[in-house]
Amino acid sequence: MNAERLGEILAMVGLGLLVLSTMGRRRVRQSRKLPTGVFGLWVRWGDFAAFGFLLAGLVLMWAGK
Repeated sequence: MNAERLGEILAMVGLGLLVLSTMGRRRVRQSRKLPTGVFGLWVRWGDFAAFGFLLAGLVLMWAGK
């Protein structure tokens, strides 16, 4: 598997994580109570993880060319 293909996969994973974290934030806003446990960590830090995957994927795609 070359770097460009791995970058595409990482970018797609990052996009999926971004969608999931957005859905989690929406769910928290509708319930109007603070999340706890792993879900609370995901709501708080999920965007950073998603953007990290996206950035890593883009860097690998650009480096592969």
